[in-house]
This record gives sequence, C-alpha cells and structure tokens, in this order.
Amino acid sequence: MTTTPTVTSTPVRQLTLRALEQATLVEGHCRRPDANPDAWFPERQSSAFLESEAERLCRDCPVRAACLELAIRTEAQGLEPWGIWGGTTPTRRRLLVQARLREQSARISVAPSRRSGTSTPVTSSPDVEPSGAGEAA
Repeated sequence: MTTTPTVTSTPVRQLTLRALEQATLVEGHCRRPDANPDAWFPERQSSAFLESEAERLCRDCPVRAACLELAIRTEAQGLEPWGIWGGTTPTRRRLLVQARLREQSARISVAPSRRSGTSTPVTSSPDVEPSGAGEAA
C-alpha cells in the first residue's frame, strides 16, 4: 500500500517534484468535484474577485504549502504556472522567490566560524538549492 506524502509528515522542501504533484492532485481543494476551476485560473477582466476567492479557497487546503512549493520549483525551471497555486498569484510568488534568494544570499555570505565563534565569508552552502527556491515567507 502506498501513501501520499503530506506536508505535515515530511518537510515540503524535501519532497520530490513527483511527490508534490501527487499530493496536490490527490488532496488539493482545487481538485474537489464542486471546485470551480476558473477560481484558480482567473481571466484578466475579473481577476481581483477570482484571485481573492481562490486565495480564500486555498487558505485551509491541506496541501497548500506543497502546491506553493511545486509552483515555485516549476517557475525556477523556467516554466511559469499560470493562475493561483498555494493561494498565491504569480506576482506574489515572484516576491516570495526574491525574499528566499535574499535570505539564502545572507546565509551564504556570512557563516559562523566553528573555532573562533566569529563570522567567516563562505562561497557555498550545502543547504542551498541551485534553483534558488527556499522556505516560503
């Protein structure tokens, strides 16, 4: 018997893309039979209402964090998921990625020295993903 990883059982950033996709396909509120797909993929002329509705619908989704991580990783690969993912708009996701990059840059540029307890510049960190994706703000 296989089980779908959930965002509460495994840290989201440790899930593979396939596991993220599977979790969102199986458990996402957007996949419910009564869900209105247009809420997650708003047309420009009515986007303000539809985006707020999708964000409201995503608020209690059990895979919201996985969905957001999937969107951010997909965008990091040069693809841009259209619409609402993890309760965020494409603009909000770009802002989250920029914040992650600033956070990672700060961690990379100054790391504590183990011997002296002072800070030492470093050039790389094993916990930084090459794609630039990190924890959601």
